Amino acid sequence: MPSSLHSVNPLGRAPRRPSVRRAQSSGPGKFNPFGIAHVILVVLASFASRAAAIGTTVKSIDTGQYHTCALMDDDSLMCWGSNDDGQLGVLKLPNTYATSPVGPVNLGSGRTAKAVSLGDSHTCAILDDDTLKCWGHGGYGRLGYGDTTQRTVPDASAIDLGSGKTATSVSTGSDSMGYYGFTCAVLNDGSLKCFGANSKGQLGTGSYLPPPGNLPATMDLGTGRTATDISLGSEHACAALDDGTIKCWGYNNEGQVGTGSPGSFGITLPTLVSFDGSSSSGSSGSSPGGSGPGGPPGPPGPSGSSSASSG
Repeated sequence: MPSSLHSVNPLGRAPRRPSVRRAQSSGPGKFNPFGIAHVILVVLASFASRAAAIGTTVKSIDTGQYHTCALMDDDSLMCWGSNDDGQLGVLKLPNTYATSPVGPVNLGSGRTAKAVSLGDSHTCAILDDDTLKCWGHGGYGRLGYGDTTQRTVPDASAIDLGSGKTATSVSTGSDSMGYYGFTCAVLNDGSLKCFGANSKGQLGTGSYLPPPGNLPATMDLGTGRTATDISLGSEHACAALDDGTIKCWGYNNEGQVGTGSPGSFGITLPTLVSFDGSSSSGSSGSSPGGSGPGGPPGPPGPSGSSSASSG
């Protein structure tokens, strides 16, 4: 297949190679698959050209494992790459990909984007009114709506972060296979809410269980402490706090939580990272755990679980 044919197709789908036999001529009642393929190519190429012309300057950009989104100079959002789970937010065609920017993403009437974060198979954006929307793969409630529904375009409603609560920053994470996606957002009062997969304690709720109703759960950062920034890895997370310290939680197989030693299982509560080489403990008594052959730190229970947003 000539590479030029693939490059003009924003969905990454080129028509089938014609047979060496002469195609039958079309006539009344005749089906011509090559004619249909040509029409589809023309329409898609036109769509890509129109989308690329919407914005010419990029303000910020973020990448997932197989997709990319750019915040343009008009605060619109353009995305490209894998769209297997609707993570581009613009196409209702699963199992496709875009080889050039498509969009803009419809964030709602009159709404634009202020920030964007990409996971393996989902995307989240903070809008101009400081609300938060996520779309793509919905597994484990990573989109924040309390369900596991796939959303191929942004939902009409923003995520319920609680009464009077809005988002100031957002980060998305996922394991390399894209199964265990999760999301965390710093809110306008400095609190931190997370939602999605929690098998390694990556939500920081003190449990390996999903939060109540699969809704955003509030993190215990310690007495009087608030978050100023958040960053998510594959199955762990770290937050910068208002006193200049850092706390991390989640999977610790290679010491990524910063407790001073690796562990076979996740750290379920935010744990202070010490820069003097000493070990740390969680903000509410969470043990960092060792790397010995013992089993996990007991079955997950309700103790330490955070409550979901009350709306």
